[in-house]
Amino acid sequence: MHAFSTFNWIDVDYGSFYENAKNMIAYKYDFVERYKDICSVSELEKKVLNVFLRAYIQIDDARKLIHRSEREVADIEQDEKCTKDDEQKCKASYRIAQVEVEKSIIK
Repeated sequence: MHAFSTFNWIDVDYGSFYENAKNMIAYKYDFVERYKDICSVSELEKKVLNVFLRAYIQIDDARKLIHRSEREVADIEQDEKCTKDDEQKCKASYRIAQVEVEKSIIK
């Protein structure tokens, strides 16, 4: 009440004061709403970044798994080649041994 007495004393326009106060409250309310929106956008950005980060980690893990699998396939293919080479050597040795046995039987 003392404030209004002071307003009367300095001859303040109540309508203008009321309008300014109302505008200030509306501005503050609008500011708070926009701030909430900004915060929720920020939270949304964090969630999106977390999803992208998890996806990146999964992609990186998949690449590592593919690379490891390719090395294992290369090792298996090398082992297969060596096994085939050994098989050919064994077959050649068997034929040579068979010829030697036949020669010794014929003598």
